[in-house]
Amino acid sequence: FARPGLFAYAALTRELAGARFRKRWPVGNGVYALEFRCGARSRLVVWSDGRSRGELAISVAPGSGPAWRRSISGRREPAPSANGSLRVTPATTPAIWDLPRPVTRLTAGSP
Repeated sequence: FARPGLFAYAALTRELAGARFRKRWPVGNGVYALEFRCGARSRLVVWSDGRSRGELAISVAPGSGPAWRRSISGRREPAPSANGSLRVTPATTPAIWDLPRPVTRLTAGSP
């Protein structure tokens, strides 16, 4: 029986291999957002301890390439963005956002 924590650890280890920690974004209210650099791209790991149900607005440089979301199960899906802005709803399971550039702004609520 595989434990969800092991899936999360394996996915984080795989996605962050060779990455350097850049910043912990202060979003508060039981939400965590850690940014890592991977060459020109960034990885943003986002999760909640369950106390917050709001959205985060993430901004990166517009027109700089596609963004992707990877779940801890390894599923990769495109993350639609409008002019470099994404809206993310943190869950208790971490999600890894593969972004084309470093995050320029991350706030709770709408962009």
